[in-house]
Amino acid sequence: MANTYFGEEIVTPQEKSEKVNTVFSNVASYYRFMNNVMCFGTHHVWRNNAVMSLDCRASDHVLDLACGTGDCGELIIKNIPHGHLYSVDPCIQMLQECQQKIIASNTSFIQAPAEALPDLDNKIDKAIICFGIRNFTDPALALKSVYEKMRNGGKVVILEFNPPVSSQIPSTYSNYIRNVLPRLGKKLVGDEYSYQYLSDSIQKEPSPENRRECLRQAGFEMINYLPLSLGILGLFEAYKY
Repeated sequence: MANTYFGEEIVTPQEKSEKVNTVFSNVASYYRFMNNVMCFGTHHVWRNNAVMSLDCRASDHVLDLACGTGDCGELIIKNIPHGHLYSVDPCIQMLQECQQKIIASNTSFIQAPAEALPDLDNKIDKAIICFGIRNFTDPALALKSVYEKMRNGGKVVILEFNPPVSSQIPSTYSNYIRNVLPRLGKKLVGDEYSYQYLSDSIQKEPSPENRRECLRQAGFEMINYLPLSLGILGLFEAYKY
């Protein structure tokens, strides 16, 4: 079934993968700046909540999937002095930005799609996906890939935008997503194209109920959901047993 991004139909998984890689290659150098502008800096609070929910222990092996520029990784690495952080992203430009931010010997930087994770040195204890799952070509396959790499008793945390209809302010939120985000991208960094994709992808997000079902289908149990900021985004926790 086709999706529409940038006013174009994206029919195949390969087409989406190529478009998404183009977007994040474009925005890598100003990604953090635009995150601060678009949500008035509150993404730092949201990410802190997600990392706290991960509940890392000192020796945990943690997968930061769709790690981007390393915003979550910077928080995680402080909590795992005897563990290991796997920062994974399919976009080499984003991964290079991440490498500049996280200077720690117990970190590996891996360019790979979420749907085809390579073998890691150890089974992972924890996994986190912050603002990344909507960009996956096949979210269901990606979650199964995470599940397979995880130890029994492991935990995954997902932080992601909800579609406007799942918020408590659907019309206001929808207007901001549809009209304001692309204009901010054009005005501040001359990149309306990439931020149109951001707008389109958020509007196509599954409901929290569907996200929970996707986690169940991947094999995860004890799935919890916490709406944040009037339901604009959601924090999901799930376990492997």
